[in-house]
Amino acid sequence: QLDKLEKDLEKAEFDYQSKLKSDNQTNENLITSARNIQSDLAIILTDTSTETDKLLWITDLYINWEYKDLRIYLGAKDISLKDKVTTSFYTISSLQKKLDTMNSSDITDENVTTYLKTYQSIVTSLSDHFVLMKKIFIESIEDARYKAQMTLSQNTFTALQTKNSSINASITSQLNTIRSYFSSYEDQQQSLWKQIESLRSQIDLARKSLEDAQFNANI
Repeated sequence: QLDKLEKDLEKAEFDYQSKLKSDNQTNENLITSARNIQSDLAIILTDTSTETDKLLWITDLYINWEYKDLRIYLGAKDISLKDKVTTSFYTISSLQKKLDTMNSSDITDENVTTYLKTYQSIVTSLSDHFVLMKKIFIESIEDARYKAQMTLSQNTFTALQTKNSSINASITSQLNTIRSYFSSYEDQQQSLWKQIESLRSQIDLARKSLEDAQFNANI
């Protein structure tokens, strides 16, 4: 019986160490994924701000953009849209600055959920912005001279919107994984550790019984 208990203990200890190693790898994967999401978000925020500013001349960075003359046709059927996009642009710019202050190297298994929820709020703001930009193009007046550039700009925002949706899917997936993982992994570790403690106690008792039996036999 002692031999069996010792083999069971050896297996339990192996399973426990394997579980720890597996969980550490899962933690690292979650953190790496979050850092990649932040990197992708930084790019899409920059591109969205740049392309919006070019089209609508919100700041003076692109005042001399080569297609600046098409601006008078953008959203011309609903002039209120430009004000809405301008407000959204500054929201995006503010989020961009906020993201710049978030050091992805500081992400740990303890705060990764907080980071992901922040990313999610940024994605939501970007989604709202893309809806407005789509309306801008719909409410534009066509001019043959700028049709190609208008189409190119529209395709650019469609591509950015697609990337944003992909990032949103990644964030949702990560959050679901974290909820499932963190709700059980510590309990599973603890269960394996209790099994080890139980086997060690049984082995101690078995050894004591053998020692007592041997002592009594020698009397």
